[in-house]
Amino acid sequence: GSQPVISIFRRRNKVYGGSFFNIIYVWDAKKMVCQMNIQFDILKAPVEIKQHDNWVSCMLVYKRLLYVAVKKFIFIYDMKKNYEFRGCLEGHNDVVIKMIANNNQLWSCSRDGTMRVWDVKTKKVLTVFENVQAQCMISIEEVQILTGGFDRVIKSFDQKEMYLRKTFKEKHSREVTCMLWTGEQLWVGSLDKTLSIWT
Repeated sequence: GSQPVISIFRRRNKVYGGSFFNIIYVWDAKKMVCQMNIQFDILKAPVEIKQHDNWVSCMLVYKRLLYVAVKKFIFIYDMKKNYEFRGCLEGHNDVVIKMIANNNQLWSCSRDGTMRVWDVKTKKVLTVFENVQAQCMISIEEVQILTGGFDRVIKSFDQKEMYLRKTFKEKHSREVTCMLWTGEQLWVGSLDKTLSIWT
C-alpha cells in the first residue's frame, strides 16, 4: 500500500516523506524504519483539490506545526494534537516548491514565479516578491534568504526587513537547481552541468 515519495524533509530524529493522496510517511532516522503513515483529510480545508492531483510537493516543521504544500496551497497541522487541521495559506497560483520558517515568518516560493512571506501567527501575507523564478531557496544564519532558479541568477533577500538586497551576476548558462551553504562557501548546482562555489 505504499506510494512513491515525492518530497522529503528531516526534523531532528525524524524524516518525513511526502507522497500522493495526501500521504506522509514518518521514519525514525536512526533506526531507519517507518514509524507511521499519515493521511491528511484535506476535505476539511476550505479549498477544492482533485483526488488524482494532490501530491505533497514540500513540507516544513516549525515549532509544533507541520506545514504541508499540496499544489498551490499550504495546509497546517498541529503535531501535538494528533495532526489536527489548523488552517490553510492561500495566495500562490501554482505549485509551492520550497518553504523556510524562522522568526515567526514563513517564506514560500512557487512555480508561479513569486515568493511570499507569511506571518505564522496571523496566517496573513506580509509581502510578495514578484519575478523571483526560484527553484531552490536557503536561509543563511536566519539573516538572509538566497534563491536560485529559472532565471539563472542568485538573489539575496533580507529576512528581517523583507527586501531584495542584491541580485548576483549570472555564473550559469542554464537554471540553478540546488544550493548548499557550508558556513563559509555557497555551492550552486545547475542544469548546465557545472557547479559554482561562491565565497
